[in-house]
Amino acid sequence: MLFAEIDDKEKSKLAFELGINLGIFRATMQREQIQAEETQYSKLNLILKSLEKQNQIGTVESSKPYFKATANMCWGEFPDTGLIYFTGEEQDNIFGLGGSLKHVIGYQNIKELQEKTGSRVAGIEKSLIEKLGLEPLRKDLISDINELKKPKIDLQSIIEQTHERLTGGESGKVDFVARRLYQDSENAPKIVLGTPIYVCYAD
Repeated sequence: MLFAEIDDKEKSKLAFELGINLGIFRATMQREQIQAEETQYSKLNLILKSLEKQNQIGTVESSKPYFKATANMCWGEFPDTGLIYFTGEEQDNIFGLGGSLKHVIGYQNIKELQEKTGSRVAGIEKSLIEKLGLEPLRKDLISDINELKKPKIDLQSIIEQTHERLTGGESGKVDFVARRLYQDSENAPKIVLGTPIYVCYAD
């Protein structure tokens, strides 16, 4: 989606700077997996280069639309809702990244995997509350839905509780760039929620 938003002239300029052949994007995706991965990584590099030139990427604490970091994070996979969620802590910041499990390498070809969460705040909230049993938040959410009201759940509490539940589980040092969805810098700890453009193991 982000790749499609880049102007064609800008794509050509960025591709030249990065040494990328734009012809690979027009090739059929039915070819070998190696070509598909090359296309995917080339698009990612173009997107990141474009965002950097627009000065859109900052640190976790910044107010820019996108943020990046290298950090130790824990994560959980929730196939029933199609969510993968990463959580980390750095100084006074707790940050979470929620995205679609179907985009994780190894999951793309699982046909029965349903995407019920996506990369929206409401979907991430609902999935975490239901799958981690964050009571009484779940009761509040169900009550609001039944009364056709917009849920008024404390997102900061959800992110903090999720961090506590996932800490000690699967973990590792990762690099990531994410789109900022929510930020509370007035209270302690400072809370940031994003949805990743990419997450990968750090060297």
